[in-house]
Amino acid sequence: MKNLEKTALSNPQTNEAETVRINDFFNQIQDAILIGFGDRNLSENEVVQSAINANADIFDASKNDIDYAKVKVSKGNLHMAANARMRYISLVRLTISWKNSIVGKAKDTDIAHLVYYNVSKNTVTVENTAARRINGIIDFKVAKGTMGDEVHCWLFFVSEDGKLRSESSYLMSRRSVY
Repeated sequence: MKNLEKTALSNPQTNEAETVRINDFFNQIQDAILIGFGDRNLSENEVVQSAINANADIFDASKNDIDYAKVKVSKGNLHMAANARMRYISLVRLTISWKNSIVGKAKDTDIAHLVYYNVSKNTVTVENTAARRINGIIDFKVAKGTMGDEVHCWLFFVSEDGKLRSESSYLMSRRSVY
């Protein structure tokens, strides 16, 4: 994977501190971006640049940090998850659920992808599960040693053939309970 330190953000008004923070974040979620913005007609650099362009307004200057609710980890034509939400069901399990909604090009066989970002540890897990749109649920095991950490989650779908994807749904920010 390439390091994004040298990737220029498309917003010329972004200052150096913002650029460093955004690049660090994008380095962490790069695996998710390559899936969520992937296109067989684009090079890896073009995919990453497309994701950066789609996320030009994610920095919140008042907080001096990224506004994770604005982050897009995927972009496409498939219908987004309907009523997606996450909740801790135990100290070690997180459940992500949605209503199955077949609209437009969406199919029951679309594969669900979960992006779990731990801000406190600056780590990301991309859960490429066997869960399909029709399942309406993903059970996710939370890593040990994360109690109190700030985490963010996004959900998106990719068609079974990998050609189509949905925009990501930001699930919410939580403090890890484990």
